[in-house]
Amino acid sequence: LTQDPATGGWSCTAEPSSPSRPSPAASSPSPGASPGGGGAAQASPLSFTMVVPPDAVAGTMLQHRLPDGRELDIAVPPGVAPGSVLTLTQDPATKGWSCEASPPGGSASPTHAAAATAAKPAPAAQPLTTSIVVPPDAKPGTALQCSTPDGKVMDLVVPEGVPPGYVLTLTQDPATGGWSCTAEPSSPSRPSPAASSPSPGASPGGGGAAQASPLSFTMVVPPDAVAGTMLQHRLPDGRELDIAVPPGVAPGSVLTLTQDPATKGWSCEASPPGGSASPTHAAAATAAKPAPAAQPLTTSIVVPPDAKPGTALQCSTPDGKVMDLVVPEGVPPGYVLTLTQDPAT
Repeated sequence: LTQDPATGGWSCTAEPSSPSRPSPAASSPSPGASPGGGGAAQASPLSFTMVVPPDAVAGTMLQHRLPDGRELDIAVPPGVAPGSVLTLTQDPATKGWSCEASPPGGSASPTHAAAATAAKPAPAAQPLTTSIVVPPDAKPGTALQCSTPDGKVMDLVVPEGVPPGYVLTLTQDPATGGWSCTAEPSSPSRPSPAASSPSPGASPGGGGAAQASPLSFTMVVPPDAVAGTMLQHRLPDGRELDIAVPPGVAPGSVLTLTQDPATKGWSCEASPPGGSASPTHAAAATAAKPAPAAQPLTTSIVVPPDAKPGTALQCSTPDGKVMDLVVPEGVPPGYVLTLTQDPAT
């Protein structure tokens, strides 16, 4: 029995497991071969069964994942009711598929042959990626945060040998869910302010003091966002940046936010999926604001009349948990014990 990871449904295939249960290749002699053997063994056909779902009707497309990862599309044949069992068999020679249908508890009917279409490769899952520019004051070991396309916040550490201004790109493996990080210098096609013009008093060949690299990051516009929708991104220093989706920017577009090192203002460039950045959406980001401080949880309990120091008590917290506590030394009955949770620890 094999479970389809996508639908959770189960399919069943049958094959011999011992000489006492001969395979189809041995059930009859091969053409031109004597019953004693010597002929080439025929390939056993690939076969599996599946049950027609309760809401399926004639023509409903079902899917089954084959052992090699391809997906087989099966159209429910006319006259086949929900709960019927479909038996799909592949011809070893032509690789075509035939389908037999039997009602629950009934015998198979071969009249529904060729109801299955050709198997097709399973679509490859696309990896999630996000990028962040190493800030000017960061060094190897500095902890940073960036938002992923699915809205999560990732913690990462600047690797050894990666200087400020480099772009860190995180990529998620669709199969394992793990993240990998690559570092590369900023693209020459989009120079940073430090490289866009020579420093005062410095020749174009270099020698002047290097200007500070701008803080920059990218984020993907969510599927349900429209022009004016407010997005948020947490900066490395803990502040939150509000970004208004600019007019004309569609879901799936990539927003690149860049901070001017001199004015600390933010600009925003938008590019469609796979397209080039458009600077027409500058200043779509508002000023960063401090992240709201987490509020501590508190709960209180009055020391009962029969309690004394060392007596074990219990009380419920605002989030529904039950806390065990002990009456401290020197606390008499009638006193109020207040428990406070540190939001940080």
